[in-house]
Amino acid sequence: VISSFMEGQKYTAKRYGCKEALGKAVVDSGVPREELWLTTKLWPGDYGYQSAKQACRDSCASPSRDVESNVPSLVASLCHAIGVSNFRIHHLNELKDRGGIVPHVNQVEFHPFQQPLELVEYCRKENIVFEGYCPLAKGQALTHPSIMELAQKYGHSESQICIRWSIQNGVVTIPKSTKPERVHENCQVSLFLDLKAANSRQKENK
Repeated sequence: VISSFMEGQKYTAKRYGCKEALGKAVVDSGVPREELWLTTKLWPGDYGYQSAKQACRDSCASPSRDVESNVPSLVASLCHAIGVSNFRIHHLNELKDRGGIVPHVNQVEFHPFQQPLELVEYCRKENIVFEGYCPLAKGQALTHPSIMELAQKYGHSESQICIRWSIQNGVVTIPKSTKPERVHENCQVSLFLDLKAANSRQKENK
């Protein structure tokens, strides 16, 4: 967790079971609290007004009083921004029409083999940050001949190619790893890709 903080990554979810470790890592990392944007999720069992509020409180609980006292507030003094996950266009329209809510973020699977470009464009028009998970296609992209070819061409790893591809497509990308060296590698993506070659991967894998 500390390695991720030092590389600029700060993301978690309830099911990962790392709430306590996360709170300790915030303190141990030495990264100023104001530089941290902590993200977590509510799960189906948390649905409902009171249940959702309690789940937010539980997610904010931390071994560090400083961490808890500095969590920004927007809704019931518990969260700074609201996001959704795996929402399609009709879901987002329904949320806006029925609840008057436009989320700050929509987190959806996004990689060279799965490119919901219409959804990406919709989110841009609605000022919703499109955040892509599984940028390596659950490891499948790492052994794809075209990705391997691009990695050799640019002198970077296959994972770096996939992550950079997502970033160049304007997508906030959240790779994950349990190895500090991989966390560091995944953040070294300052290269510039020829997007045409990578973008064509979806057509090949439909």
